[in-house]
Amino acid sequence: DSLLTSSDRNHGEPDLMSSAALSGRIRRFAQEAEASHNWLPIDYAALGAPSALLATAADLFARASLGDCTPALAQDESQLRSQMESYLTPDKRDAALHMLAARSLSLASPCTNAASATRIAKPENALTRAQQEFGKGKPGAARVILDSMQRSRVNMRPGDLSLDHTYQEAWLRAAIGDSSGAARQLDLALDALPVLSAFALRQPAASAALGRAMILRANLAAKAGDRAKASRWSAAVLALWKHADKELQNQLAPLKTLALH
Repeated sequence: DSLLTSSDRNHGEPDLMSSAALSGRIRRFAQEAEASHNWLPIDYAALGAPSALLATAADLFARASLGDCTPALAQDESQLRSQMESYLTPDKRDAALHMLAARSLSLASPCTNAASATRIAKPENALTRAQQEFGKGKPGAARVILDSMQRSRVNMRPGDLSLDHTYQEAWLRAAIGDSSGAARQLDLALDALPVLSAFALRQPAASAALGRAMILRANLAAKAGDRAKASRWSAAVLALWKHADKELQNQLAPLKTLALH
C-alpha cells in the first residue's frame, strides 16, 4: 500500500506493478503494465504498433492475471483484435496477437472454462496444451498432460514453481474432478510461502495468482467440509485484497462468512 501511494515513485517501476497485482488493484496494475514492457516476451517497440494496442493489451493482462471474470475481460480481447485490424497489416497480426495476448488468454482460463486458451494458435508449454484439451471438451487428455508435468518435477520443490502456474494447474485439476489433487497442490505451495524468494513475487502474474490461489483453496476446503482451512484462507485473502478493486471485491463477498468460522 505504501509503495502504491508514494508520490516519489514513477510509473513503470517493477515493484509497483507487482504490488498492484498482489493487492488486487486491476487498474493500477494495468497502468504499470502499460508503462513497463517487461511482462512482454519482446520489446514492444519492435512491433512498430501504436500505443493504443499496448494499453488494451496491458488491461487484458491485468484482468486475466487477477481473474476479473466480468464482461470487461472479453471486451478487452475483442477490442485488441479490432485494433489490430485497424493498426497492423495482415502479415503482422498473428505474431502481434501472440506476443500481446497469448499469456493473457491462458491466465484467463478459469474465467472462460479454458475456452480462451483454445484461441492461442501456438501453445508454448504443457500447461497451455492441457488448458486447450480441457477447453475442447477433453478432460481426460488434460489430466494426462497434468500428470506428466507432475512426474517431471521430481527434483523441484513446490515453491520452485511460479505461483501462476501452480494456481492454473490446481484450477484445472479441480475442473476435471480432481479436487483432492488440486487441494494438495495448493497446500504444498501456500505452505511454502515463508520460504518463497522475494524475486518470485516481483513477477506480476505470480503476484496476482496469490490471491486467486487463496480463494480457490478456501472454496475447495468449504466444499470438502474443512472449516479450519476454509476460514484460514478466506481470512488471508480478505486481508491481502482489502483494498482490491470492486470487480474482485465481488468475488470476496462469499468468503466473509467462511472467514468467521
